[in-house]
Amino acid sequence: MKKKLIIIEPECKSPSGHGLISLEQYYLFLKKNKNIICIANKKLNKKFFFCKKKIINHFVIGEEYFKIKKFIDFLYIVPKFIFFISKCSFLIFNIILDRKLKYFLNCFFLNSFKIPRYFPELIRILKKLNLNKNDDIFFPSGRPISLQALYFLIEVYPEYFPKVHFRIVHPIKNRGKKDNFYKYLNIFIKKNLIESKIFFYAENLYYKKTLEKYHNLKTVIFNGLHYIKNNKKFKKKVTIGFLGDSKKFKGFDKIPNIINKIQNKKMKVDFIIQINNPQKELQSSIKKIELMSKVHKNILIYYGKINNKLFHKLLNKINIIPLMYKKNRAKTFGSGFIYTAIGSGICLIIPTNIENWKKNINGKSYLEADSQIDYVKKLVFMIKKFKLFNKLAIRTKQNYYNDLNKNPLIQRLRS
Repeated sequence: MKKKLIIIEPECKSPSGHGLISLEQYYLFLKKNKNIICIANKKLNKKFFFCKKKIINHFVIGEEYFKIKKFIDFLYIVPKFIFFISKCSFLIFNIILDRKLKYFLNCFFLNSFKIPRYFPELIRILKKLNLNKNDDIFFPSGRPISLQALYFLIEVYPEYFPKVHFRIVHPIKNRGKKDNFYKYLNIFIKKNLIESKIFFYAENLYYKKTLEKYHNLKTVIFNGLHYIKNNKKFKKKVTIGFLGDSKKFKGFDKIPNIINKIQNKKMKVDFIIQINNPQKELQSSIKKIELMSKVHKNILIYYGKINNKLFHKLLNKINIIPLMYKKNRAKTFGSGFIYTAIGSGICLIIPTNIENWKKNINGKSYLEADSQIDYVKKLVFMIKKFKLFNKLAIRTKQNYYNDLNKNPLIQRLRS
């Protein structure tokens, strides 16, 4: 019987962002090696499931901690009160039935009389899926709240505790008593669980350095996973894509002028633009794009959230993705579209001198730009030389695939 791998994305409640996409990618990449079950948020609509048998949606966002204050607040809201009582009843019944009350009360006391948000769900998963020490749990977007729930789980159910792979996407600095992440990390260190039962990973070099500086924590980098087997065939007409949430820090406001300038050069180019969750300040930019799409048939707009099937269909059409992040944002944050583009054989144009981003692109399938005018120049150059850049994108994709197979996280999840 195959070992079980449970991939948990409790914040994944819609197809927006990279949560659902990453779940599907991990499933497709690792399914030959283990019995994989992906767990998303209960608010995730079933129509977005990539495989109905492989997603169990237990998690509910917004339940907060199980505090006395919450109990009093919920008295005035019947649905929340019923939910609170049902959760408490399930938890207490199982703790007493399993003769774990003493261990549970000890954790409850040490945790300032709070029960972490996901602890009841982790018990449900443990029991329903019959997990054991040989199985693996993977948190691709690990947050302090999940670490607290794991602390409760290992204290109350140590005999069932599987190996945990915890990828931290927002490292927390040392803030003393206020920092729950640091508090529970110390507990795991004292119990000698780091690198034996619990393994930590960072999204990029910046996060790795933060964790090692403030927490003295040995950390492996795992950037992200997106891999499509088939390579893109070269075609004469190039498609430029602007996908994801419509945010100013991502350069969405620059899109109309960039399209205008490229259109004026009479180049054979298509544009695919997603308008999703836009900021109010971007309404004028959206109106400009909409007016342009009515005049030019080569400008296609997709509104709102995109399901996995359509997302992959669009990626198959797109040849170039400009990532026009503001520099201060790019230096401290990654972009899931880097790995999406690399794994899909798509060329990139990124902000200049962002070393974290450049190191993640193991190949020459990108150019750098430092202004709106420069993005246009680099796009024009890449379009004219696209036959060459397409070959570079295929090579970059192969390098990325080789790096994935060598990564400690992938090797551990496959073992």
